[in-house]
Amino acid sequence: MARAPDPLGWTGLDAAARNPEREASPTYPFVAHPPAYIARRLQQIDRDSAENLLLARYGDTASFHTNVDQPGHVSGALDFTSSSWAYSPLSVYSEDYGLIVVSDTEVGMFWNFADY
Repeated sequence: MARAPDPLGWTGLDAAARNPEREASPTYPFVAHPPAYIARRLQQIDRDSAENLLLARYGDTASFHTNVDQPGHVSGALDFTSSSWAYSPLSVYSEDYGLIVVSDTEVGMFWNFADY
């Protein structure tokens, strides 16, 4: 996956940077899906669901998208207290879920992976 320096100079954590699988696949650990495949699996959510502690850097006009599909009581909000979520994995792992933040100047991804 193409990497760009963080515009705010924040340090990233990348434990898999030297993983041989990553070198063989530039999108590792994600699968190179067509945009239409990904679009069907991402739901837009509101800012409150995304929490703005880390997300304030993206500004007030950013949009938030996730591959988790567990609607809350309000349209566009997620209920992360639910005991069962539904999600559409986008990686080579058996389970993954995350948040994509899109602003006018950058895109951020916050992701969790599991493989059983």
